Amino acid sequence: MRKDVFTGVDIGGTNTDIAVIGDEIIAKKVANTTSLVTIFSDISSAYRLSVSTSELLNRFLTGTKPDICTITIPGPGLARTGAVSGAIGHRGEVLDPINPDEVDTYIRQHMADAIAIIGKFSVRNPCLEEDVRKIAQRYYPDTGITVSHTLGYLNMPARMEVTTINAGLKKKISRLISRIRTFHDSFYFVSGDGGLVSKTRAYKNPMALYHSSPATAALGSYYLSRQKNCLVVDIGGTTTDIIPLVDGKPAIRQLIMNDQKTGIDAVWCETVPYGGDSRVMSDLMPWREGNARAFDGKKPTLTDAVNRAGIAEIGVFTSTGLSLAQARRALETYTKSIVSVINATQPGPLVGAGYLAPFLLPVIAHYSHRRYTIPEHASCANAVGAAVSRISISLHVHADTGRGIVLYNGVSHSIPKNTDDETLIHMATEELRHRAEKEGAPPSDIKDVIIDRFNAFDVVRGWQIDARIIDFIIRVAPGITSEAP
Repeated sequence: MRKDVFTGVDIGGTNTDIAVIGDEIIAKKVANTTSLVTIFSDISSAYRLSVSTSELLNRFLTGTKPDICTITIPGPGLARTGAVSGAIGHRGEVLDPINPDEVDTYIRQHMADAIAIIGKFSVRNPCLEEDVRKIAQRYYPDTGITVSHTLGYLNMPARMEVTTINAGLKKKISRLISRIRTFHDSFYFVSGDGGLVSKTRAYKNPMALYHSSPATAALGSYYLSRQKNCLVVDIGGTTTDIIPLVDGKPAIRQLIMNDQKTGIDAVWCETVPYGGDSRVMSDLMPWREGNARAFDGKKPTLTDAVNRAGIAEIGVFTSTGLSLAQARRALETYTKSIVSVINATQPGPLVGAGYLAPFLLPVIAHYSHRRYTIPEHASCANAVGAAVSRISISLHVHADTGRGIVLYNGVSHSIPKNTDDETLIHMATEELRHRAEKEGAPPSDIKDVIIDRFNAFDVVRGWQIDARIIDFIIRVAPGITSEAP
């Protein structure tokens, strides 16, 4: 086996998929009744390991949420939840310091499971958020404190939404990191846009891992099929994701949570709330109540309907608990739902992913009048995608040449005053590449960088240009690593 082996692990709602890619692809699916300790102890520490999971956030969004204390520093004239005094100006100057006694009193009166700290212009100067953090450290461990300025973008409502969610996830992601590090000190997580992020970045912003399952399904399906323009149909245990690929790449869009933009990019997909573990009653239901009867579950599911209809013989295929009419009705409901979404999306062939793809995609393709492909190892396409992803990193850059500062993701650095645009872009590019290399990105993956949303204007005082304010995002785009076998 070659040394540059790539290993991907996708922790889903029903199963955990593992793919080891070297001279050949070795893939397997493990039921989530198997502990993570067992799963990760079976993976050689010599492999480059990438882990994809949306389960932490899925459970957070659908389960009982932790109690979060929110402290905001909105400045004068803005009413926000948990507002305290203090203000940063739009250029990063401190207009009003916090009142430590006020903050301390508020924290003691609103003790919770975790605390989220958000300042209006904290990405221009994070000092007030850091002052509040120091006070919060009297009452909370680091896993219980989340600040917003490291997200890097200015939109305060978006940062409030994400920081509050991150505050509820930080302890969970910390525990997961600790469990994996027991066996593998060096590993990556897959973000929602399909790029790899370090443990540190995932810990600071666990929300970035949301939607990693569609991202890995897209990358894995392209790697396995080499279909550049297609629709990936990823049939999971709880849902089915339909992901368009154009020129081998999925579309990237900003995540919306609770009708609020988040500032976080993720692979765009259409999600249908039916999967292999969807409950079958009088019809197919859009929820999961456990495993299929074919896999020791107690209640019939879509997987059991596939068995009862004679399409496949999966697991204990005789134990369906369904009549033939029930099975056919459930399959019809599923097929119509998927075909409806497919027909409303871009033209092109279908590429199947997920355990049930070989049994359900031919029917879907027939009724949608599409060609289809089910590549080898399609059942573990998500794990394959995690294995071959490349390190992706973004910097939100804000420079004030009059003050001689540049902020990368809300953290300030000094630059020569009156630095011109070209020099600033070169400096940001070098910083980006340095960070990517530090996380382990090979030089071939970071040769090309992308600059988005460049915006600049001059500050004029006394009829002369006094400074230039520059904002842009620079990134190593996600995708498949150039080193993939």
